[in-house]
Amino acid sequence: MIFGVPLGTYVVHVDADISDIGIASQRPYDSISQGTPKKFFDSPTKYLGGTNLDKLIQVKSANAGVNVQPFWGNTDTCEIGISRVDIDLNYTIRPCAIFMGNIFGDQDKDSVNKRCRPRRDMGNLCNQVSNEGTIEMIRETIDGTIEKFDIFSELSILVNVGIVITNGIGIFYKAVSPDLTSF
Repeated sequence: MIFGVPLGTYVVHVDADISDIGIASQRPYDSISQGTPKKFFDSPTKYLGGTNLDKLIQVKSANAGVNVQPFWGNTDTCEIGISRVDIDLNYTIRPCAIFMGNIFGDQDKDSVNKRCRPRRDMGNLCNQVSNEGTIEMIRETIDGTIEKFDIFSELSILVNVGIVITNGIGIFYKAVSPDLTSF
């Protein structure tokens, strides 16, 4: 909202840091999962630093024109105005989850038996071994179907079940498919 500026036409410039927007803050792995090359980041969890905003991948810039109108439409008595301008940063915030972990347990005969009874030497730290594992994820979609994901080497996985768009005051406007193919 632009409030209390002289009437006329202006250009509004915005530099938005998507890595510092509260709970929706984006991390490098979010951009990498959307196709940004890894060379633009220090690591999957750290952005490159610097003072030149044009070179920082996490800073999205945009310009928008706005025509500031008088408060009540009377240009003779009101020389300041209030106007609204919406700016598209050309970036989609997609919520993702990171899955990580490892599997370790007792080796050979110190493991849990078929009857789930622990053995006497179970849990001895000197006998612990690690191994590979798999992560399987299921989720229910808006229409009630169940989706299954086998996660092998993904750094992050998209967790939205659907995207909704609201108008300027938060009222539901339209639904979009999760892959952004239908509006």
